[in-house]
Amino acid sequence: MYAISLNTTIAPYYFMKSNSLNTFSKPNLLTISSGREGVVYNDGAEFYYAIGDIKLNGNNIDFVEIPDSVKSLNLSAINEYLRSQTMSVDNAGQLLYSVQYGMIDSASTMNYLQTGKTITFGVELVDAITNNVLGRYDEVTFDENNMFNYDKQGYEVSLEGIGTNREVYLRLSTTSNDETSGYSLTQRYSDETILGKTHTKKINYTGTEKPTEYALFQNYPNPFNPMTTITYQIPKEGLVTLKIYDILGKEVATLINEEKQAGKYSIDFNASKLSSGVYLYELRSNEYKSTKKLLLMK
Repeated sequence: MYAISLNTTIAPYYFMKSNSLNTFSKPNLLTISSGREGVVYNDGAEFYYAIGDIKLNGNNIDFVEIPDSVKSLNLSAINEYLRSQTMSVDNAGQLLYSVQYGMIDSASTMNYLQTGKTITFGVELVDAITNNVLGRYDEVTFDENNMFNYDKQGYEVSLEGIGTNREVYLRLSTTSNDETSGYSLTQRYSDETILGKTHTKKINYTGTEKPTEYALFQNYPNPFNPMTTITYQIPKEGLVTLKIYDILGKEVATLINEEKQAGKYSIDFNASKLSSGVYLYELRSNEYKSTKKLLLMK
C-alpha cells in the first residue's frame, strides 16, 4: 500500500508517492453457499439481515418456499418467509447457521434513526408445534445511539437438553416502530460480500449464556398494533405461566403454561381481537412473579 500526497510548498505543485507502507491481505472468509436476506427500507434508509447455510447434523436445511402469488411484503410476511423448513432435532444434534446484518451507510439512514425510528433483528429457534420461541440469538437494534454494522458470524448450536424428536425451525425476526417502512426479500447464493463469515461461535440452543436471575423484560414494540414480543428469562427449570390481563384484572389471554428449561425466551403476542388500551402481562415461575404494562393502540 502506498500514499499519494500533493506538495504545495513551492510552485509548481506536484504529487508525491510514498515508500511502501505495508502489505495487507484479504481475510479468509468462509462463504455461505445459500441464504436468504430481508431488507427494511424507508426514504433512502436501508437495513439488511441475512441468514444462510443452515445445517442439521451435516445436512442442508432449506428455507420455506415463497409462493408466486406473493406480490408485496409487509412486516408479517417478511417474518413468515425468513424461516427455515421444519427439522426434527434431539439432544445429540448439531445445528449450524450463519448471519450478517447491518445498514447502508448514508446520511438518509442516520437522519431516519435520529427521528426516533428503530429496527430490530434477531434469530429465533421456534418449536414448530407450539410456536414457542426456544432461543433467541444475535438480537440487534438500530437506533440513534447504535448506527454501526455488525460482523459476519457463524454459529454452532448445541441442542443438549432440547429433548428427542422435537420439531423446530429457525427464523429471522424483524420488528420496527415505523408503519411506513417497505420490505423486500432476496435469495442469496455464494455471495461472499453479503454472507461471508469470519469464524464460528458455539452457543447453547437457549442462548449464549445461562441466566443467573429471573427477569421479565418490557415488551417491544410498545405501544403496538397488533403484534408485540415479550421476552423473559429463568435461571432454573420450572413451570412457567405468562398471562395477559386487562386493566381491571380480568384474564384475557394465556400465552404460556408449561415446564421450561433454564434460559431466555421470547414469545409473540397477537392482540388483534382486543380493544385499544392498557393491559398487564404477568410472568410466574417457581417463586418468581413479575408484572408489566403494555399499550395496544389501534
